[in-house]
Amino acid sequence: MIDAITSDWLMSNIRRCLESGRTKFALVPANAIAHELVEAIEKLTESSAIQCRLWEFEASDCELPAIHTENSASNELVEWQPEVLILCEDDRKVAYLSALNQLAWVTYPEVIVFGTGHTRLNQAKAEAYERAAGEQSHAVGYAFAKANIWELLRHYRAIDKTGTILELGVYRGGTLMLIAQMLEALGSRGNRLIGFDTWSGFPHQRSLLDMYSDSSYVYTDYDAVSKRLGSKGIELVRGDIVDTISSLPDESLLLTFIDTDNYSPVQKALPEIARQTLTGGAIVFDHYFALEEFNDAFGEGVAAAEFFSRNPNFLNLSGNGVFLKMA
Repeated sequence: MIDAITSDWLMSNIRRCLESGRTKFALVPANAIAHELVEAIEKLTESSAIQCRLWEFEASDCELPAIHTENSASNELVEWQPEVLILCEDDRKVAYLSALNQLAWVTYPEVIVFGTGHTRLNQAKAEAYERAAGEQSHAVGYAFAKANIWELLRHYRAIDKTGTILELGVYRGGTLMLIAQMLEALGSRGNRLIGFDTWSGFPHQRSLLDMYSDSSYVYTDYDAVSKRLGSKGIELVRGDIVDTISSLPDESLLLTFIDTDNYSPVQKALPEIARQTLTGGAIVFDHYFALEEFNDAFGEGVAAAEFFSRNPNFLNLSGNGVFLKMA
């Protein structure tokens, strides 16, 4: 529902419209918020001239703006010529506004839009795919790792770009399962998925910045992970990544997710991963712009920072762990 701050702003705009003599309000879509607002508008005035119509108009469920050419309800309401159009949708307002803009308006009503839900990343969608995958992803080092992975995969699907998808630091396999679930939802085909981990605990310390060794994130049941991920066609490479990265197939990498927590495996693996990454492909770090609670995993980010300072053909926008290969 509408929060208090938004409600005050919204109602002040509705009062302004009423005070200017506008009496015909269309509310779209006909959801719970629309019903709530109809009651609020009716309480603001005793005039019988006020007309509120709920509009059974649906924008496409896709995340990109949709163009509508036929909609009987929309045609009827356009001919009714509302004076005020209130968009009662927050998260998907871009799709709704794009669709509404395609209609053949006789006269243009004032449009009232509220909320900032359209600016939120797709974390809720990513977490829904995580639940469907049936295994928790520990891509939680910064707030929107899962959402960023979803956005990257959706983009690659849109441009029909495929390649190998790699994870360093698999643990129980939740993130690779999440990626497989996302690819399935997108209808993506032709991506090979490979995961590297020891499944025997953190390797011995090789660097001052190999600081992370939390035993609660050690999972040794390799057979269980292999069975679970193998059902999705995901391949696993077992052993110390510093040693096993040499077995990485020499093929184009579309997306790599790195969650090793420590410096040494990143410092060893990153040059080869960067070389094999496709132009336009991505390397995503769980602990580059990490949350404070993961400061003991800072070695992963330091190794990345050192490498990319010498390799400026990767672009990173502040606030996330995504590095895009530009050339």
